[in-house]
Amino acid sequence: MVVVSAVLTASAALSSRRLTDAGVAPELVAWVRYAVPAVCLSGLMWRGDWRSRDRRRACVWGLACGVISATGWTAFARAVAVAAVPDVAVVYASFPLFTLLALRLVFGIRPTVRQTAGAALATTGAAVALGVGADVPAFAWLAPAGFGCSIAILTERLGVLAPMERLAVVAAGAAGGLGPVVLAADAVATLPSTGAGALFLVSVCVWAALLPMALYSAAAPSIGAAASSVAGAVELPAMLVLASLFLAAPLTGANLAGTAIIVVAVVVG
Repeated sequence: MVVVSAVLTASAALSSRRLTDAGVAPELVAWVRYAVPAVCLSGLMWRGDWRSRDRRRACVWGLACGVISATGWTAFARAVAVAAVPDVAVVYASFPLFTLLALRLVFGIRPTVRQTAGAALATTGAAVALGVGADVPAFAWLAPAGFGCSIAILTERLGVLAPMERLAVVAAGAAGGLGPVVLAADAVATLPSTGAGALFLVSVCVWAALLPMALYSAAAPSIGAAASSVAGAVELPAMLVLASLFLAAPLTGANLAGTAIIVVAVVVG
């Protein structure tokens, strides 16, 4: 399910690029991506026994996870708007390294040799695919950092919540954290002016946000942060293929070599 989620999430890069090319602010794209799941699943946040300290603590961690995840995805949307999608995808694919760092530094968990090898291979593949001279803004690195940290939180602190409860809390934290940013940037003014544009924006949130988030929230805690991050690295091959097919983005030999290394990393991890 994590791999399926990764492939669906990969399509978000293309959708984000098309929306920003149409004039929609990256901050608004990121906010709507989380706001739609938050609204759809808001009722789930009030179910269950919230007198439990563990559930309340998990809720706080979930809200923080949402803010961190939203920060990373906003950086991703902004980077995709100004740089080549394959290059941004390569930077994003380094998130397994950040997952291991978060596990070690925040939660004091030492990954196994196999998990470390898988993450190292995924990061090496990303470096090979990026090559020399790629023009990627520095803030693009917030995307893998945010996603990697959110994986660690999701798997280590949200296990007491049901899968859809996890998604509801994380989406609420993300939407709430991005709300002030959207208002400050006057991003609402960039909403699509046609019904078709608005429908496309909302539909993107379903197939590239709500569905993959649900799959990831359900599967990630059961296999662990390190394995989830490595399996999720299949996003890079998916993004490269989709960018080549639908955005006419050229694929270099470095892109293909790096992608092959990441496929090996998925198997190893």
